[in-house]
Amino acid sequence: YDGCLNLVVTHLGAPSWAATSPSGPIDQAPLSELTQYLGALVERYDGDGFLDAPGSPVVRYWELYNEPDVGSNPYESRWGENGALYAQMLAAVYPVIKAASPDAQVVFGGLAYDWFQDQNGPFVREFLDDVLTSGGGAYFDVMNFHFYPLFGPNWTSVGAGLLEKTNFIHNKLQAYNLNKPMIVTEMGWHNNAPTELPSNDQTQMRYVVILYTQSLAADLKFSIWWPLADIGGFYSFNSGLITSDSPAVQKPAFYVYKYMTEALHSAVFERSLTQEETKASDMEVYRFNDATRQLKLYIAWLNPIDTHNTKLLKLR
Repeated sequence: YDGCLNLVVTHLGAPSWAATSPSGPIDQAPLSELTQYLGALVERYDGDGFLDAPGSPVVRYWELYNEPDVGSNPYESRWGENGALYAQMLAAVYPVIKAASPDAQVVFGGLAYDWFQDQNGPFVREFLDDVLTSGGGAYFDVMNFHFYPLFGPNWTSVGAGLLEKTNFIHNKLQAYNLNKPMIVTEMGWHNNAPTELPSNDQTQMRYVVILYTQSLAADLKFSIWWPLADIGGFYSFNSGLITSDSPAVQKPAFYVYKYMTEALHSAVFERSLTQEETKASDMEVYRFNDATRQLKLYIAWLNPIDTHNTKLLKLR
């Protein structure tokens, strides 16, 4: 792990003596106790030779909670209705983390920012605005959210929607005079066929290409396929790029990911082709420039993802 700059550690929750709900506001102890703990944790993994964990990885990205925009429900209570308290928590821990490791990046808890309460879901639509209105924007370095194509219709009438969701959140930050790098710590799709949302290998492979292409087009600092390996058990969606078998088996989507990484490792996104250029409203085309290999690379697909149509694309 040494030198792995994209290792993200998530502070998932607090002990019962500090918070009524582990994933929610600190209401049973002073915030200073949380900051003391996080400061010591960051110091332990900053790699500066002082109080470091022996042989530990160096951690630069510290995420504060996971999907904090979950609202109150019968099972748990996160920060959803308490955006102002989340901003207060950020303001308390940010200077302590920076004091422990000036290179540390404080990461906003990965927002679902989909399936909102007004859509009969668990997530509070106003949470991000509540945090930013309360001044929380000054106390994180990296904006972070999750994306799953199931909720793409929230962001676009056609296609996956990752690019459009990224642009929406970027514009929201700009409305608060914030310009933050952005990451996605969860995105993915499954290859099995649960009754509620059947899929297959081909669909998963296509989503690997689509989601990583749109990640590059959206200028995301990085994006993480979740999970790497199937979870199994209670979780019915086999979204991993490898199986949970022992030994694990690499899925077809894994090889697509590997090939795409190799093909684009030195390429830079240039632009999307217009509908006037593609001559097709259901076609998405993204152009990359690889100066090292002196190549123009094009990634193209037709929507919707399960279409069997084919169309000719002429490149000039």
